[in-house]
Parts: sequence; structure tokens; C-alpha cells
Amino acid sequence: MLTIMATATVIGQDQKSEPKNYVEVRGSSLYQFGEYTKTIGEKTVVDLYYIRTGGQDQGFAGVGRTFKLGNAGTMNTLIYGIVGSHGQFGVMPALLIPSLQKGRVKTTAFLGWFIPIKGEVHQYLVIDSWDTTAETTKKLDIGVSIGFFLQDGKWNQKAGPMARLNLDKLGSWTISERFGPGGKELRFARTFSF
Repeated sequence: MLTIMATATVIGQDQKSEPKNYVEVRGSSLYQFGEYTKTIGEKTVVDLYYIRTGGQDQGFAGVGRTFKLGNAGTMNTLIYGIVGSHGQFGVMPALLIPSLQKGRVKTTAFLGWFIPIKGEVHQYLVIDSWDTTAETTKKLDIGVSIGFFLQDGKWNQKAGPMARLNLDKLGSWTISERFGPGGKELRFARTFSF
């Protein structure tokens, strides 16, 4: 069975100077994840990511549109094509909030609904990297990371503390530990925006 998935976040960027490229590399006790996101012009976004979980490799290729949420951030609507190493094929409409900031509080979230076309993986709903942090210093954000996964009527929710270190202009380092059914998950991530 697939485990919790995630996608990219670009935190706290000024909308006029937001980078057009984003890379995230993540290691977790449950999966490995890599992503490249490209913003084309002002409204088009292309998102490619790879995830390995539960002994299965999956590739996601998505395209969508970016909408500004006033001065607070952006929201992306995407449609992904998904191919898995065990004959899985499907599509996933998704909603991504890569950056939403009000004062010192920052939020990111991803909501996706997998619709199978081929393979044994059943449809599922995922809400992941719903991360809410507060800026404690210029270099440190502290908060909570939440994820929900619903498949075949069964919820797999995880939540726990997280910290984001903003040590350089290239991106951030993140660590989180989430707890829920099936045990705990320890995550490390590095992001790059350029």
C-alpha cells in the first residue's frame, strides 16, 4: 500500500521575485522523495517528482496553473500523470498551496486524489506536507507537520513537530517527526530555489 506523499513548498518568497525553479530532496523513515518544479511565465507550473515507498517506485508528471492569493501567497491547481514500477498508472488532480504567509505564520499544503487507470493500487486521497510554522528568528521556523491518507475507507493520519532552518539564500533544511497509525516517521529535507 502506498504511504503518505508530498510535494514542494516555496516558503516566504516575495511574489514579484519568486524563483522560477524549485528542487526538493527528502529522506524519510517511510519513503524517499525528489522533486523539480518549474514556473513558466506568471501562471503555468510544471511539477515532476519521484517517490519510493512500500517497495514501489513512482513517477509523477504534473502541469497546472498558479493563482495569487493576494499578498499572502499562491495556490496551484495541477493534474498529474502517475506511473508506478508495479504496473500502476493513473491520474491525480491536486491542489497545492506552496506559500501562504500571514505575519510570522507560514503554511503549505498538498491535497491530491489518485484515480487509478491500471494496476492494483486503489483510489486514495492524500493531504500531506500540511505544514504550519511560526518564524521564531530569521533563521528558524518551528511548527507542526500533518498528513492524512485515506484508502479503502481507512485513515492513516500522522502529525508531529517540525523545524525549518533558513541558513542560506538557496533554500532551507527541514526536520520533522510525525506520529500516528503504523508508527512514527522521521523526515529530513533540503530545498533549493533559483
